Amino acid sequence: MLYKNIQTLKNKKEFDFVYKNSVRFRSEVCDICILRAKLMDNFYTRFNKSIDYNLVGFIVSKKVGKAVERNLVKRRFRAIVQKLLSQKTKFVFIIIAKEKIKQIPFYKLEMDIKNILSKSCIK
Repeated sequence: MLYKNIQTLKNKKEFDFVYKNSVRFRSEVCDICILRAKLMDNFYTRFNKSIDYNLVGFIVSKKVGKAVERNLVKRRFRAIVQKLLSQKTKFVFIIIAKEKIKQIPFYKLEMDIKNILSKSCIK
């Protein structure tokens, strides 16, 4: 899905590249793997992606719940990412949901992701 200057990672090769070359940040409800800045250009050229777009991957496993609950979590992630990140910053990262994410209200999830991203270079 294409959101305002945000595109999603599509295939296993893209996800694997980000996993191998990322810095990981952990919290109670989600983990975030952020691609290192020095490998950003390498990623865009290797996978023929436009450098105009930011790339995000969402992983919500079946442990979280049925399809309706997993889709709700992904919609929340998309809304948070679109709201928090500016268009000027280029980034590639993956958000991985944990089982506890169902009990967390939206505003707490947003604060949690905001705190993790503020620890990294992305603000």
